[in-house]
Amino acid sequence: MPGPTTESLATDFRESSRDFTQFREEFAGFRGRNETQLSLIRWVGTFMAAVLVSLVGSGVWLTWHASALNQRVGALEQTTAKVVDRLDKLEQVTAKVVDRLDKLEQVTAKVVDRLDKLEQVTTRIADRLDQTLSPIKPKPANP
Repeated sequence: MPGPTTESLATDFRESSRDFTQFREEFAGFRGRNETQLSLIRWVGTFMAAVLVSLVGSGVWLTWHASALNQRVGALEQTTAKVVDRLDKLEQVTAKVVDRLDKLEQVTAKVVDRLDKLEQVTTRIADRLDQTLSPIKPKPANP
């Protein structure tokens, strides 16, 4: 026998059922939006993790190559220092050779002057011999 309490309870139960059904629908929508947002957050997190791994790898690669480059620069500095030393020595030797050539040029000029004087003296001697020997006539050869 249904009474006012039973009817009131049935009505309350139906309203609670409708409210619960409405809550489930709203919760399903909320859950769908949350899952969408969470999947976006997961995607961004995965992307950021990939970027982080890439950055760390690039940092390691860059450090490795910078170290290798530093070693090469050090080797080139040593080689350059040796080349500069050799060039300095070559400059010194070249300067000595130039000095010796200058002295040789001076000596050659003196020798040329002395040869010119010797030629003049020789020419004078030849002229005197010609003058001295010109009065003497050679005898004709017997045929």
